[in-house]
Amino acid sequence: MVGPIRRLSLAPLLLQGCDDLGEPGEGAAVDGGTATWGVGRLLRRALVSGVIALVCAGCVVLIAWLPSVHHESLQREGARVEGTVLSIDDVNSKGDRASNPTMDVRYAVRGETFVETYYVPVDRAVAEGVKIEVVHDPDDPDDSAVADAPYDFPAWNLWLGIPLFLAFAGFGFGSLVGTVRWSIRLGPARTGWRTGRSRSVVEKPNDITITFDDGATTTLTLARPVSLAIPVSHQYGPVLIAGSGARTTVLFLSGPVLAAAWEHLTEDG
Repeated sequence: MVGPIRRLSLAPLLLQGCDDLGEPGEGAAVDGGTATWGVGRLLRRALVSGVIALVCAGCVVLIAWLPSVHHESLQREGARVEGTVLSIDDVNSKGDRASNPTMDVRYAVRGETFVETYYVPVDRAVAEGVKIEVVHDPDDPDDSAVADAPYDFPAWNLWLGIPLFLAFAGFGFGSLVGTVRWSIRLGPARTGWRTGRSRSVVEKPNDITITFDDGATTTLTLARPVSLAIPVSHQYGPVLIAGSGARTTVLFLSGPVLAAAWEHLTEDG
């Protein structure tokens, strides 16, 4: 008996091309229908990963692009008013090398006083009590910036944007690989499955040899070396095969573990 095996994580599902279908229920048979369902599930997971990648990309755009566009729009269309520098916080003197000095500026719009904190522009010298021009949204005076100052990308936006970009790259690449891999295999899986037995090829760790019930043999190359992607205990025993060539799928019944494969040699026994 094969004991319960760990459900594989998302990376093996999309990149290594294999999936642990889980232990079947008592008395349940693992057949071609189960295998076809597994291929469909892998395709759905790849598509979900693509949606996650798009969401991450959208968040990156919101963080990196929209604030800059808003700043440029404010500089062009905003109302200008004179403000006074109240204080300067030189954070670099406190050992924070990742931040620029900031300043508190007071300005008044229609009799209402506002105090906002801005990054000190790198192209000008400021000091406490100095007058400085501020540009603000006429409909929302609290939305303001230093006039004619370039957009200063906040450090927290950068730290948030980097993980989102990495997530976009990871999920996007995984979705691309997984969608292509399983979409071309779903059709052959629905057509039917052949039964046989598998054994590994010692000199080629990513290859397995399949002997079908009619005596014919074929060699399959898996997406990753068998020793890494498939538990050793599942490499020998009954299998189901669907498709041919680059659209081959193999189901190790002892797992059950489903894997993408390439059939590159077929000969009659």
